[in-house]
Amino acid sequence: MPKRKKRRTHVKLNPETDTGIPKSFVIKMGRDIGPSVSQLVRDVRKVLEPNTASKLKERKSQKLKDFVAVASQLGVTHYIILSRTERGVNLKVARHPRGPTLTFRVSDYSLARDVLASLRRPHTPSKTEFQTGPLLVLSGFGQAKEQAQAEGGDKSGKGKEVDLMVSMFQNLFPPINVQNMKLSSARRVVLLSYNPSDRSIDFRHYSIQVKVAGVSRAVRKVLQTAAGSVGHRGGAAGEGEGKAAVAVGRKGKGELPDLGKYADVSEFVLKESSQPDSDYDSTNEDPSTVITLPQDYLGRGNRRASRRRVRLVEVGPRMTWRLMKVEAGLGDGEVVHHEFVKKTPAQVAELRTLHATRAKEKAERRRQQEENVERKRRAKEKSADGEDEGETVLGKRKKRGAADDEEGEDSDRSSDDGSDDDDDPYADLARRAALDRGSASEDSDVGSYASDGEDEVSDDDGDDAGASGAPRGRGERSKGEKEEAEDEDEDEEEWSDGDEMDEMSGDDEDDD
Repeated sequence: MPKRKKRRTHVKLNPETDTGIPKSFVIKMGRDIGPSVSQLVRDVRKVLEPNTASKLKERKSQKLKDFVAVASQLGVTHYIILSRTERGVNLKVARHPRGPTLTFRVSDYSLARDVLASLRRPHTPSKTEFQTGPLLVLSGFGQAKEQAQAEGGDKSGKGKEVDLMVSMFQNLFPPINVQNMKLSSARRVVLLSYNPSDRSIDFRHYSIQVKVAGVSRAVRKVLQTAAGSVGHRGGAAGEGEGKAAVAVGRKGKGELPDLGKYADVSEFVLKESSQPDSDYDSTNEDPSTVITLPQDYLGRGNRRASRRRVRLVEVGPRMTWRLMKVEAGLGDGEVVHHEFVKKTPAQVAELRTLHATRAKEKAERRRQQEENVERKRRAKEKSADGEDEGETVLGKRKKRGAADDEEGEDSDRSSDDGSDDDDDPYADLARRAALDRGSASEDSDVGSYASDGEDEVSDDDGDDAGASGAPRGRGERSKGEKEEAEDEDEDEEEWSDGDEMDEMSGDDEDDD
């Protein structure tokens, strides 16, 4: 079986160039989100690539705090949360870790596939276009701030929500350094246009295309094919002409068109330019779209100092938002602005006091939790140290017992070898006990007891032997045993006298 070749599918980050680049989580919240909103979430992730979690998988039971817990480790700076309620689809943009949170109502939206299906000549973006972040274009927000200040006055505080929206959107996308950026990294554009009439925001996503300026589509096709053949020609001129001649008449990308059905090349040019779907009109061409390339750009013939026309082709998705409210925290802070609900200064002060109390209680709970964690950690370390000390003492005892056993084995080996045991008192007692058992066995074989005088002598010897600590033989009697024997003899004599009296009385009765 051949060995599988590993292919890396991720791009390694460069800490020098990627410092300060915002990263985001695009999350869907709620149980009844629907398939269309789920697809919209995937389209928004596609827009924010490569600085977002494209393959993030959520569970219906997960909350925002679950993502906040891992955001710091992954360097996430923003959250985009899409949810669906009975009133419509909501979109929240929040900053990690302490807010603020902007809530928008999505009035209408179109998926990327629907946008591509609506175009006559749709452009399907390639994977290389999503290797760099998009450029952000904000339109109409300055006019919105001026309008808000004109309605409420300079000191009313109106217009601050517009500044907050601008700051949030700018920090959501990677910054641009015009002096050092490469022109080839600009592949996509995100447009946010503010409409002062209804206070809505239009979201559009475009792909950048660079074309030859001042020519029709037919001529551009010929020029681009010629530039490609010249650029890829690696041999002699005849070899390149042969390849170009083979390419004529084939319907393929980058190949010369078939001119066999035209009498003159002018017919081909005029016919192509007169078609209604043609993208060239010399009379209506906007001069602002024609630029001189300062650097080499992707595509055939897009070399430095060449004049090119820049086009934006929409690739989706398409959305329309309206700001609903602004919260100070990460989804649970004070509401500093609401589009429809207005409160009196007293109500605002009461809410601020309530939020301050909640924040204080939360900080107190956090402090207690940290203290409990620290206390448990110390107790665990202390118990671990105690176990280590106990193991050390037990180890010492085991070593000491092992040493004593070794000494005992050495002494047994010395006794088996016939060494001198005079210094051992236990050995002396054992020998004396063996001698006493031997003498007692000899006395038992004879079967005779000593006389009274001998008993007295033996008692003295027994006392001496008991005092000396030697064991008593089986043939010897102690003083207490002698007294018990005398008492038994007296009882037997009394019993015998009583029997004689009974017999005599019995004889007399018989005589009578």
